[in-house]
Amino acid sequence: GTLQMKGMTLPQTISFRLTGEGLNRKAQGSASISRTAFGIGEGSAGETLDPTVSVSFAFEADGKIPAN
Repeated sequence: GTLQMKGMTLPQTISFRLTGEGLNRKAQGSASISRTAFGIGEGSAGETLDPTVSVSFAFEADGKIPAN
């Protein structure tokens, strides 16, 4: 897919695992994002930071509609 940050849209791969059945699902995944490709951290402090940022996520969906 693609990732949009700071007005730029670039191709991005996200690895994930989907488990569960029916409306009850769990997802876990991660991605490595090149912050410099998006122009993030281009100052003097940026030289000491790794150009790649790792992002991890985990969430559950139960298929219930939230009450207003």
